[in-house]
Amino acid sequence: MDSDQGKLFIGGISWDTTEDKLKEHFGNYGDALSTSIMREKNTGKPRGFGFVVFADPNILDRVLEDKHVIDGRTCNRQKGITECGYYVMHWMSTIILGSFRNN
Repeated sequence: MDSDQGKLFIGGISWDTTEDKLKEHFGNYGDALSTSIMREKNTGKPRGFGFVVFADPNILDRVLEDKHVIDGRTCNRQKGITECGYYVMHWMSTIILGSFRNN
């Protein structure tokens, strides 16, 4: 399996939401292999978006059908498109480009 096939972009996350909270919420749909919240490099503060990776990429369609409220915030969700190691997501008429590699 391509490692990005089961990856889901989650936007509009509350500043209080943790990786564990994402895993708990999305784990109700199936095996959530990993969750990550993107943070500012210098401050460590959350940037308001993250990713969930599911073991079974077929789960994504079901997840996308539902509305998701976590910590009182309605989250946006989108399948990521991978090109050249970068993720491109269309989110609320904005394109987000970024490299999400573990440093």
